[in-house]
Amino acid sequence: MMHQPPSWRYGYEASGAAACYQLCLRHSRCRLDDPGLAEHCGGCNPACNADNPGITPADPDLDEILQNVGGLAFDIRGFACPARQIPRLVPLVWDNRQTMPDDLTSGLAVSPERVFRVREVRRRVHCTLDLSVRGTLRLPDNVPLWLAPGAPDEVLEWMWENPVETRSALASNRFAGIGAPHFSVYGDQCPLTWRVNMKRMLVMYSELREVASTVAATVTVPNRFFAEQWAGWVADNPDVNVLAVNTQMWRTDRQFHRMFALFVEFTRLVGRSLHYLVFGPAVEDRISLVRASLPQCSIISSYLYNASENRPSETGIRPGNGRWRMADG
Repeated sequence: MMHQPPSWRYGYEASGAAACYQLCLRHSRCRLDDPGLAEHCGGCNPACNADNPGITPADPDLDEILQNVGGLAFDIRGFACPARQIPRLVPLVWDNRQTMPDDLTSGLAVSPERVFRVREVRRRVHCTLDLSVRGTLRLPDNVPLWLAPGAPDEVLEWMWENPVETRSALASNRFAGIGAPHFSVYGDQCPLTWRVNMKRMLVMYSELREVASTVAATVTVPNRFFAEQWAGWVADNPDVNVLAVNTQMWRTDRQFHRMFALFVEFTRLVGRSLHYLVFGPAVEDRISLVRASLPQCSIISSYLYNASENRPSETGIRPGNGRWRMADG
């Protein structure tokens, strides 16, 4: 069985208020030849886990990592989506044994692990592809199928490492809309890790444009620095009219209210009307808060099914050759 580190269990909770409202000061250990790196990652995270910080400025593979993601700049061009076709509410289903509602017309959403089913072969992660999730779920042809951005790390890493197979599998499933994959942004990691994973979100957003009529960039804002970075990307891409927000990492009420407040600050910085696909709020008070804060939004939620959470597991994946490689050992 794969080892499960503590970070997946609580996500942002490990950081408390520190990572959410950090001062973005450059840490003395962040000495690099590139003086602009702190401008990309915001400086040191005071809640960083020294035993498992993720990618850091001292990482010996840093140059290779940055090359693999095309640098840290948010230089991926955004595009418009047909927002009028997006329903206000889409049920999110986790388990194919759950009963489909008879009156389901607005669509149904699934997580990527429904398409990319993880298996481990000789300590390496592989995925078996389901090219007909609609058939597996016995979903009528006239009901739109949506893809959520959140999934266990090993699924998202496999998608990143296998872009051709990923696009082919998603195209075969005829998704009406896709929230671009949300790579992990844990509160106890170095912000450089966050920036690398945010760039990967944008890269895959661009690559999936050919797969569905609606593909939304997934925005994550662990602090105000990154709220400003994402708002800058939206300003530089006036065609963008739909964004995805994955709230599935915000497990406790404290996390949800703190992190959603930061996201509301992002919407203020954006300063123009957008449609938001909000994935994950699963209780009435959170859904009400989202609706009140983001009048133009669609809720993609499993609360109709009262589904239990899926827990990701550690893969031992490290950045490296190709797009992403497994760690040794």
